[in-house]
Amino acid sequence: MNCTRCGVPCRGRCPRCNRPKCMTCKPLCRCRSGVRSASNASYVQPYIPPPPAPPAAPPIKKLEDMTASEVSQHCYILEQRMKEQISTQQAYLSRRAARGTNTPTDTAYRRYVELNKEIVELLQKLRGGVEKEK
Repeated sequence: MNCTRCGVPCRGRCPRCNRPKCMTCKPLCRCRSGVRSASNASYVQPYIPPPPAPPAAPPIKKLEDMTASEVSQHCYILEQRMKEQISTQQAYLSRRAARGTNTPTDTAYRRYVELNKEIVELLQKLRGGVEKEK
């Protein structure tokens, strides 16, 4: 059997369009099947549904509607989240510094770390003031 494109004896058929083709014309096949072989041409990957979305956080009350203990608890949760963000950003910056990389993004991240530290201090003071009022 000869190639339909150049007439040279074929080495096989295209797995998609089943046209005979030679080694030279393989990339120029009408369906542009590329490097797929006949063995994996009919394989269809099964559908795997995406993982379920995490549960939505409960809505946060307005600060003026919260009790003192709820404000204290909310400040504590925010403080822990900010500390986690600080540690993530510092780990990123230390990896970049170990490679000797310094870009404007790294400078901005350093400023964000300082800002986050100030916010953590503010939350600690706010929580301390609320706990004194109890």
